[in-house]
Amino acid sequence: MQSDSSPQPADGFSNHGIVAPVGMGGWSGAMPALDAEGRRIIVIKLWAGIGKQKTYYLLVDAETGESTQFDPQGSDAGAFHNFLSPDNKLYDTLDHELVEFDIATRTLQRVGPVPPQITMSFTMDDNGILYLGMYPNGELLSFDIDTRELMNYGPLAEETWDQYPQLAADEKGWIYAAIQHQRGNILAFNPGSLEKRQVYPEEKRGYSDGREVWRATDGRVYCRLAKGESWYRLYDGQAEKISGQPEVDRRGYTTTVGHFGRWSDGSSFSAVSVPNKTAMVLDVGATEPREIHFDYSNAGVRIYSMVAGPDDKVYGATGIPLRVFRFDTKTEQVDNWGLGGNGGHVNQWVRQGNKLYGAVYSSGALLEYDPSLPFDDVPIGEGDNPGLLYGPLEARTTYGRPFAVLAHPDGEHILVGGNPARGLVGGGLLVYHLPSGTPTVHSREELVADQGVAAISPLPSGDLVIGTTIRPGTGGTGTATEAEVYRLEWSSRRIVNRWMPVKGLESITDLIVGSDNLVYGLAPPNHLFVLNPDNGETVHQEELTGYGNTTGMQAPRTMALGPDGCIYALFTEAIVQIDTGNFNHEEIGRPGEPITAGIVVQNGRIYFASGAHLWSYSIQEIGRDET
Repeated sequence: MQSDSSPQPADGFSNHGIVAPVGMGGWSGAMPALDAEGRRIIVIKLWAGIGKQKTYYLLVDAETGESTQFDPQGSDAGAFHNFLSPDNKLYDTLDHELVEFDIATRTLQRVGPVPPQITMSFTMDDNGILYLGMYPNGELLSFDIDTRELMNYGPLAEETWDQYPQLAADEKGWIYAAIQHQRGNILAFNPGSLEKRQVYPEEKRGYSDGREVWRATDGRVYCRLAKGESWYRLYDGQAEKISGQPEVDRRGYTTTVGHFGRWSDGSSFSAVSVPNKTAMVLDVGATEPREIHFDYSNAGVRIYSMVAGPDDKVYGATGIPLRVFRFDTKTEQVDNWGLGGNGGHVNQWVRQGNKLYGAVYSSGALLEYDPSLPFDDVPIGEGDNPGLLYGPLEARTTYGRPFAVLAHPDGEHILVGGNPARGLVGGGLLVYHLPSGTPTVHSREELVADQGVAAISPLPSGDLVIGTTIRPGTGGTGTATEAEVYRLEWSSRRIVNRWMPVKGLESITDLIVGSDNLVYGLAPPNHLFVLNPDNGETVHQEELTGYGNTTGMQAPRTMALGPDGCIYALFTEAIVQIDTGNFNHEEIGRPGEPITAGIVVQNGRIYFASGAHLWSYSIQEIGRDET
């Protein structure tokens, strides 16, 4: 079921509708519960809208697949992770309130206010006290389910950077928080004495990613701050380093106190795909699982990127979840596929020859997709089409938030640049040679150490102009003060010039070389500048008014050259034509809905996104040229 109350497009515009009419399950995954009659229910926190990822609770009957979609009347995405208690209640935070949803009675109670932050995790101690860990300040809250008392104990540690706490409780009642990203840590809290202590060695603290913390069946908590790092056994407020892997079974106490995906009668479920609306259920006594199908209402998911394909079609991707779509410009048929339930997004697609290449948030994975072959809806790295060209763990910390992808005009290279996904400052650049399959990664130290790669455009010589951002990876602390443009010599892969085209910019979000061989750039909120790449002179700059602000998602490719030599640019409110001869600009169309991503120029139309919808605008003089 798809909710679509699209407005009537303005003259010249076409709204082609929602490209991926799906929702996404919350990060905690599906949870087993029972309804008032004792029937087995699969509980899913469902994000099925755009804006702030409108939240619902989806209750799927494990026998029939029949579903009930409950609206908690919240306006945001809620907690990063949720908690299902032993007495069949789902806990979430919505609109800065702790909420309690009773699965059996299907009623919601608003418990009380929480800080205006994001609940990163929950856990429950052996006395049935629920604990909440908050991002970004690292505050710890508790809720006594019996007395209904909600308490805030404040931050477990005072830091100047964003903290991402994951919680677990031992059998002694101590609460532990594993903190990751900028400076990893393990913190402990005693609810009786209110003591807060650090139990991780100070000298070992550093960048942390991929932390794990969980309660085991021996009553202890086990934690490590990153893959490959040492495990610690946490008990009674102390941390003991252990050798090897923990040789003990894990117990829930995060998403749910029971066994993950298993009901009390021993039956279980697996392979829940919210976008594909299917799940596998293994009944008691059965040797093979059976597939159930369910449904829900949704408003689609945001379009993040798009590109002109080699087959007269428009391709692109949505985010949260990642769905790759194909729009036939002749028949207007739309198809979409997933990547094994991936919850990220392809930030940008480019075309090199007859294939498409995209970079994925937050892994930085580089994908190759042949539109002429069937699409494999399996996790990245397990299928042939799209195939994974390059995606080591280091990509996440170098350009895991890809801001720029380029198909080099030599026809042989794909470039990916961006920011680290989390916690670090300064991004690197991948140069991937297609014929040999050889990746070369230029580190942040080889480029501009404290700035990310935000936009890339090729010069006629093959050299590159690269725009930067001073913003760090999420949760990091920036040090640079102004964004810049630099020229990377293609033959040596060295920076040969650095310029600051406009004072005070934080990010340069798009660059394009015009028909006059000058570099045109956009920067938030509404800056246009023109740079001479031969001498670094800024030959024109102004703040554009009347069109709205600059737009685009994480990789905002919102400018394209038309066959008339003009640049076509997207802003939040209008499509603008920029004359490369005299820098004059004018509005050519205003859709009446916010423009959020783009741009593709194909078959006489400019394609762009407004939220989950694909739109286009007719420009007759563009003809059949493509960009």
